[in-house]
Amino acid sequence: MQYSRNMALLKNKIIWKERGNKSPLSFDVLIDRIMLFLVVGSLLLFILYPIFMVISTSVYRHGVFSLDNYRDLLSPGNLKLIKNSLFVSTLSSVLGTFFALCIALYTFLQKERIRALIYRLLMITLISPPFVSALALIMLFGRRGLITYNLLGLSVNPYGWQGIVLLQTLGLISLAAIMLISALNAIDKRLILASRDLGAGTLQTLHRVILPSIYPAILSVLFLLFTINMADFGTPIIIGGKFRVLATEAYMTIFSAADLGKAAAMSVLLIPPAIIAFYFYRKNLEKNNSLADGVKALGGEGLDFRLPLFIRIALGIITGLFFFLMLLKYGNIFLSAVTINVSGKLTFTWKHIEAFQFAYLPAVYRSLHIAVIAGILASVIL
Repeated sequence: MQYSRNMALLKNKIIWKERGNKSPLSFDVLIDRIMLFLVVGSLLLFILYPIFMVISTSVYRHGVFSLDNYRDLLSPGNLKLIKNSLFVSTLSSVLGTFFALCIALYTFLQKERIRALIYRLLMITLISPPFVSALALIMLFGRRGLITYNLLGLSVNPYGWQGIVLLQTLGLISLAAIMLISALNAIDKRLILASRDLGAGTLQTLHRVILPSIYPAILSVLFLLFTINMADFGTPIIIGGKFRVLATEAYMTIFSAADLGKAAAMSVLLIPPAIIAFYFYRKNLEKNNSLADGVKALGGEGLDFRLPLFIRIALGIITGLFFFLMLLKYGNIFLSAVTINVSGKLTFTWKHIEAFQFAYLPAVYRSLHIAVIAGILASVIL
């Protein structure tokens, strides 16, 4: 018996030793090296090389090494750009994280069918380019908007930092909510049951068990949203109006003043806040993964956890209002495609679709072609 056991152990050691001493020309080793080469090459070519070129361009002026571009950025006007970027990015990130947390909590407390429905709707609302949301905001709530002017008789100016914050907040709520829902689902439900069995109320359980369990995930979402909002260009350029931020000013510097060095210096200023935010994002994400590591989250079908009525109503209103705004946005897109505003009245027309059919189909084909190629390459590399 002992002899058979020793022979089995010896056989396993030999097998693992053979696996560890694979030939450098074996198929598995060759595939691993090719994938490593693709990952490292892609990182160098598409991320580090562009950053290096931007930095190198920013320290040269008329072909001579100089820091004048950075000195120019210390002027009051450019310092205001930095403050504007930090202001809208921070405010949008905080608001987006808060509303996403409300939607995630509301979803977490629902039955399985409603939870799955909300999750699918959040996935659908992810497909919203920033310029589409900006145009929808202008057409709905602008000076001649369908709601503000036609229904309420108001003339509202949607341009400025308020419009940027509104669109950046709404645009990233879906992504943030999906991440927080995943974090909530990863909570071990035995912790909630134990808290309730020990006499804690629902608010105490929420405050001392649920929220601390997803606190790293909340911070991860906050820093991720800040990084995305800081580099956002499409929203400020359309809806920002006279409110300028670093991303749009760098663009205007290139195309209006043709000053690549100054534009590169402005772009470099976007890198440190994004790196710091990404560092904290990764740190809190790893902390969240370590908290969930080795813990098997029990299903919540039999979990009887109901927050006070006023909190459930507040969470439901926030969730319903978000999806109502999304419905307005997508409905306005389809309505604008088949109508024309004549003297304040909407008239049905096929003119937009006919113009699109003949003039813009090649652009659609090119967009789909590039998107498919990019998706395949990203899937293979990742």
